[in-house]
Amino acid sequence: MADTDEIRYTAAEMRSIFLEWRGVEAPCGTCDGSGVRVYGSTATWRGGVGGQAVTTGVCDACWGSGDMHRKYTNLRAVESAIRDSKRTALYDAFVEHIAKATGATLEVLGGPSRAALEMAADLITKESRRRNLPEWARGFWGQRAMEYTAAALREAATFGKNKE
Repeated sequence: MADTDEIRYTAAEMRSIFLEWRGVEAPCGTCDGSGVRVYGSTATWRGGVGGQAVTTGVCDACWGSGDMHRKYTNLRAVESAIRDSKRTALYDAFVEHIAKATGATLEVLGGPSRAALEMAADLITKESRRRNLPEWARGFWGQRAMEYTAAALREAATFGKNKE
C-alpha cells in the first residue's frame, strides 16, 4: 500500500470511533469520555495535600466509565466506607476493653449505650479535676491520658453498635 492510499481519519472521526469502542453514549463533561483526567497535583481524586506535579488519574466525575449516565464505582465512597468500618470496629473493641478492664457493665440491649459511654467520659473528666489525684495523674501526661480517654469514649458513643 502506498503512502497516498493510507486511511486517514479526522480528529472528530477518531474521537467518535474511540467513544463507540468504549461504549460511551453521553461523554462525561470532565474527561470528555476518556475516563481519565489530568490533576494539578499528585493528590488526584483523593484530594488533600499533593506534590507539585501534574498527574493523570481516574476521572472523579464518571469514575472511569467516560459516560455521564453510566458511572463506575465511586472510589471516594468505597474508601470512606472502609475507613468507617475499620474505625467502628476499633471503637467497639476499645469500648469492650475499657468495660472489661474497669469491671464495668455498660450493656444495654446487647451493646454499650451512648448514655453509658458519655457518663463514663463525664466521670473521667470529673476525676481529672480532683485536687487529691494519684501521683501518675498529677503531671501533664496523666492529665492528657484522662482527657484523651474521655474524648475517645465520647467519640465511641457515636459509632457502630454503640448507637442507641
